[in-house]
Amino acid sequence: MLQQDQINKVETQIEAVTGDRQMFTAFDITRRLRASGEQIRHSDIREVVHDMFREGELSDNYIRTLRNISQRDTAFVYHLPSHDLREYEPYALKPSDRDTKVPAPKCDVSRNSKGRVRITKRFLKKIGVSGHDTVMCYPVGRAIHIRRCPVIPRPSDAKVYHADEYGNIRLNKIFLNKTLVDNHFNVSDTEHGEALKLTPVV
Repeated sequence: MLQQDQINKVETQIEAVTGDRQMFTAFDITRRLRASGEQIRHSDIREVVHDMFREGELSDNYIRTLRNISQRDTAFVYHLPSHDLREYEPYALKPSDRDTKVPAPKCDVSRNSKGRVRITKRFLKKIGVSGHDTVMCYPVGRAIHIRRCPVIPRPSDAKVYHADEYGNIRLNKIFLNKTLVDNHFNVSDTEHGEALKLTPVV
């Protein structure tokens, strides 16, 4: 059974490859994590990848196709409908991947390679958000509050986001950088439970 911080690390790697619109398998995610010094069983990582796909938490409408990736092995390749599966190549470790790296801090969510942060339905359902709902995000000090619309009165510096069909939202880099320049965040409930609070990990 993976701990939450281990699940976060798997999700961060998936965010990185989907943010770059790459094709990947669960074993590619395993190799990326091992390159960064994480020793997590492949079977556990594979289960997280499969769960995220089943729950609709992969970005940009990724689909999967069962492919022969070697003479003996088959695996699900996760890809966009526009990808040519003949161009898929397994993730290969580079010499720089074997260097000692500073581990990421324990957190709930992190920016992907494009500077965005994905808030999944695992968090949003706590404030009653589901697929296609509208939410409002606005800064409060060194945090961003996320509430289900309508919010009255509307904060002047708020931004509206629409949840995708699965109930996830993605906060873009421009909006985040107005308040937070950090890369790793925790997600918690506000005092009265009417909103989520995105705060930087310190």
